[in-house]
Amino acid sequence: MSDTYCLVRLKLKYQTNTLLAFFMNITKVGRRGQISIPKNIRQTLNLQEGDRLAFIQRGDEVILQPLHQTLADFRGSVPVSEPQDFDAIRREVLESQSYRTTDS
Repeated sequence: MSDTYCLVRLKLKYQTNTLLAFFMNITKVGRRGQISIPKNIRQTLNLQEGDRLAFIQRGDEVILQPLHQTLADFRGSVPVSEPQDFDAIRREVLESQSYRTTDS
């Protein structure tokens, strides 16, 4: 196994100034592609067991982005005046997308 370098950019705000801090932590990739996130990074990002992370690749960098909310968390957050027919809404969206595809 080779060493994997993880560059994590943390943006810490202090009043009107912004400080960018760079930390380098080294971890090894396990047999099944698993890695351990160092404790100081877990604490800084407030990561708990079971939390979800997005891996965003930008060139040869990988950014870890905690996902604290998903679309399921927003279910019921938009008030509606009457019951909705989601099957009809889905059909309508699919039809409008198919028209756009055939018109292009």
